[in-house]
Amino acid sequence: MNNADRFVAAYNRIHNYMKDKDPKYQNDKGFADFKTLLRRSTNPVIKNMRNNSRLLKFHELRNVLVHEKGNNGLEYIATPHSSIVEEIEKFAEELESPRSAESICTKEMAIIHSADNIKTALDLMKNEGKGEYSQIPIYDENRFVALLTDGGISRWIAHAFNDDGLLMENMSVQEVIQYENPRNVAFVGRHDSVFKVKEIFENRISNNQLNLQAIIVTEHGKPHEKALGIITAWDIVGIEM
Repeated sequence: MNNADRFVAAYNRIHNYMKDKDPKYQNDKGFADFKTLLRRSTNPVIKNMRNNSRLLKFHELRNVLVHEKGNNGLEYIATPHSSIVEEIEKFAEELESPRSAESICTKEMAIIHSADNIKTALDLMKNEGKGEYSQIPIYDENRFVALLTDGGISRWIAHAFNDDGLLMENMSVQEVIQYENPRNVAFVGRHDSVFKVKEIFENRISNNQLNLQAIIVTEHGKPHEKALGIITAWDIVGIEM
């Protein structure tokens, strides 16, 4: 196929995907305009894509190619550049087979217990250059308890000096949890898309809830399930769709 055919084929893949995922279209099977599907979709993948003006540009280019053919409608009047074709093909591929949350999570993470001495967490957080941690999930008997963060540790330290001005390190993790925000963590399933992960972070920001420190990946996104990995905002940097 030439570049124009490849471009239109990729565009049609995106359009068909949106129709397949649109409940209103599935109910009445009527006309499904590309821009309408883009606007009303609640699918996290499509919502994320909708924020990218490139798709609307692709829509405009597709209309020019399809509706304004030359040579009696047999030839395209223009040929998209290879970089544009590759970009829309990447959109289609990511949409049909999005990366999973498990694929971007950090699997080598520290886990501690509420009965552990807080010094255990401090040692993990200051283990510079050797896998230091700024967020540490707390689990007791495979049950999620809380997420311990460097911010929570800092708040605890501000209250953890005795009358002699010495840091009271002989405390349990349980005693430090009170300095953490219980809404500092969320959960997703291992097969959830990276776009759902990004949407969770973005929704918190748009609602001025800036306390989300990490997302824990489990089998089905449930707190009582085994932690398979952890995702921070840094892990989704560069995910544009």
